[in-house]
Amino acid sequence: MKPAQVLILNDYAHINGGASAVALHSAVALARRGIHVVFFAAAGPVSDILSSEPNIEVHCLNQCDILHEPNRFRAMFRGIYNRQALKQLDALLQQLTPQESVIHVHSWTKALSPAVLGLAGRSSHPMVVTLHDYFISCPNGGFFIYPREKACHLDPLSPSCLACNCDRRNILHKQWRVLRTVFQNKIWQCPQHADHFIFVSAFMKERLQSRLPPHIPQTIIEAPIQVPQRPRVEVSKNKNLVFCGRLVPEKGPHLLAEAASGKNWPVVYIGDGEMRPRLEQYGRNIRITGWLNAEQMDLELRQARALVFPSQWPEPFGITVFEAAAHGVPVVVSRHTAPADLLHDGIQALHFETSSIPSLQTQLEKLESDERVDSLGRQAYDWFWKQPFGPDQHLDRLLDVYRAALDVSP
Repeated sequence: MKPAQVLILNDYAHINGGASAVALHSAVALARRGIHVVFFAAAGPVSDILSSEPNIEVHCLNQCDILHEPNRFRAMFRGIYNRQALKQLDALLQQLTPQESVIHVHSWTKALSPAVLGLAGRSSHPMVVTLHDYFISCPNGGFFIYPREKACHLDPLSPSCLACNCDRRNILHKQWRVLRTVFQNKIWQCPQHADHFIFVSAFMKERLQSRLPPHIPQTIIEAPIQVPQRPRVEVSKNKNLVFCGRLVPEKGPHLLAEAASGKNWPVVYIGDGEMRPRLEQYGRNIRITGWLNAEQMDLELRQARALVFPSQWPEPFGITVFEAAAHGVPVVVSRHTAPADLLHDGIQALHFETSSIPSLQTQLEKLESDERVDSLGRQAYDWFWKQPFGPDQHLDRLLDVYRAALDVSP
């Protein structure tokens, strides 16, 4: 049966990345289907997307996330055990009828804490968990060795994992992350308490399914792409190479800057982050816009010759790649990522070897052909609009998971 209420747990009550975008947009879609949504978050502010919907009840603690908490000792403790969030969640759970309600968890590692996931899982309500990253298994969430900028293939929490300095900050922070994962998976046994896991791609499922309890159902539901269908962009008339995302090493923005510098190709970076000063040093062919709203993003994509996705970590989805395809903009993608699994090399996309500047430059040179650019864009556009990536399709598949979770709930 369809749930009467859905309790959504997410670190943030606003959009600041892919996970929150999916959480907020799905909350609105559920509310508009007549389902009462209770949205619980630790970090504010509350987005207008939520507050403007009468069928969404928002509970936000207005805390800092653990990165921006000035008291670092409080951040360390709250990152593992958020006492205020536990108290508020317990009160909310008392108000819900287990036979008619589903808990849907999107993110918990930045503010809510894994203790909240443990409490929700031990309740009598069915719990669905969408995995947007790898934190359910990997202490740093990325299966990535940040100091060496390379993918990690170690078994999480194994002796070799414990000895590996993979954290983006330092070994002490890695040890804290290990402690958090031990509490999450060994003490509170969060994975065992889920009733259903949702992966955002088959690529992600392949990397996680063997690390999760085998008896818990698993489903792939790609993130919804919020792009209306419009005429395909005439990309052969455009010059810009576009990057969209956080300007951090694992996303590989510096690889694009280096590959483009020798040819003086114009590059537009949509986003911000720690690597911005370094990227600005590449000269006048680099333009950094900062974060843009949906309309501004749309305008930049319609002026793009291609979108470049040079991520060095095993990206589980990559929303911007599919937004570009929806516009008919060709994409150049790093080989060991989810988009490379879905978009075929030489047909809807161009693949390059992860972290290889020469390989990336070789693929960028192919974009100098107007005929090839036009063909790639057309193929990407046609492919995208045949896929179930729309908000309605996403919600239909989500409701199927909710019904299944309710049917097996005691």
